[in-house]
Amino acid sequence: MVEERCLSRQSERILRLIADGRTFAQILRSEPGLKPVDISDAAAEVLQVFGPVLEPRTRLEEVRREVPRVYARWSENEDRLLTELHRRGVLPKNIAVKLQRSELGVKARLVKMGLLSESDVPELKELQARRRRRRH
Repeated sequence: MVEERCLSRQSERILRLIADGRTFAQILRSEPGLKPVDISDAAAEVLQVFGPVLEPRTRLEEVRREVPRVYARWSENEDRLLTELHRRGVLPKNIAVKLQRSELGVKARLVKMGLLSESDVPELKELQARRRRRRH
């Protein structure tokens, strides 16, 4: 027999707000009856109910296994190499492998450096929109 795991309604409601990208402050403002401890309690409840099935690795750790320099600050040396490789016509996916970055990270840096147009990287707009939604 499979044991059913369920959360309290309050914890589920809080987690849905978090999943929607709401900040701690936004959650408290949108739910007047909640206290900061309620959010902490919801997190504790999730760990108690689902803890055994959660993997200990974070998403960033998983990504860094594949792409070691993802989200790392760009050095001047990397910027020079990126510029040189781009000017030689090396594809962003190949530059990404060489620099141990994601392809999107390479494209975003090229846009920031003015070497590539934003219109050449449609997935960048989608990523930026997702980040804006998370912040609000």
